[in-house]
Amino acid sequence: MAKDYKDLKIGREFEIIQAKQQMLQEQTRSALAVILVIAALIALALAAFMGSADASLKVWGLIAAPIGVVIGYYFRGSKTNGEKNN
Repeated sequence: MAKDYKDLKIGREFEIIQAKQQMLQEQTRSALAVILVIAALIALALAAFMGSADASLKVWGLIAAPIGVVIGYYFRGSKTNGEKNN
């Protein structure tokens, strides 16, 4: 009787669904982070193109913290033994 239940994988489809949801969440998070960085850099480039140092400093003052958080999260490096720091 126990032999019949050996190959039964109850709950496996729930693990697959959860893995797909996590992958979709991470892809969405990454896409939003990239859009944020690109928009911030475009705003900084436009302020610099205007030629006003004051405008560039104001834009940089607004975008420095969000850019730092995004870059710090996605480019945090690795541990000293070479493992990824997730």
